[in-house]
Amino acid sequence: MVDDFKNGIIEDEERATVIEIQETDYNGYVKVGFDSRANFKTLEEEINLMKEEIDDLNGEVKKLEIRRRKLENSMSWKLTYPVRLAGAVIKLIK
Repeated sequence: MVDDFKNGIIEDEERATVIEIQETDYNGYVKVGFDSRANFKTLEEEINLMKEEIDDLNGEVKKLEIRRRKLENSMSWKLTYPVRLAGAVIKLIK
């Protein structure tokens, strides 16, 4: 079967040009099919990574909310309110 595979990839010049094939003996176990437990482990790891990302993003949202509140309470924000209001009115008129 290995020889058939090697010949198949050598002869399929439309997809690739094979320059060299290295072959070594392997005496280990080769798993055929799939193991649903392994899939659950992988999914569980992905879920945990996503939860960590969500926690990080929630922390960033909280920091940005605090920053927004500080900006809204700042003197410069209060002083520029009339300019921002006039700009909003002009946009509505157009």
